[in-house]
Amino acid sequence: MLNLDLCNAEDKTIYKSIFQMKMMILKRGILSYSDIFMLGNECIKKIPELKNYFNYRFKYVFMDEVQDTKKISTEIT
Repeated sequence: MLNLDLCNAEDKTIYKSIFQMKMMILKRGILSYSDIFMLGNECIKKIPELKNYFNYRFKYVFMDEVQDTKKISTEIT
C-alpha cells in the first residue's frame, strides 16, 4: 500500500483522484486485467481456506512466457 505521508501535495492529489476513480469503477462492477490479479491475490492471502483449496486442486502450475509475467502472477502461484 502506498504511504501518502511520504508524497508531496501534488502527488497526494493525483493518488487520491486515481483511488476515487478506481472505487467508482469497482462499485460499477468493472475490473481491469490488473484489478483481477490484485483482487485474486488479496483474496488468496486473506482467506486461508481459498489458498488451501487451490493448493489442493492444482498441484502444479505451468507458466508459459515467464519473461512476460508480472510479479503479481508469480506471487499468486
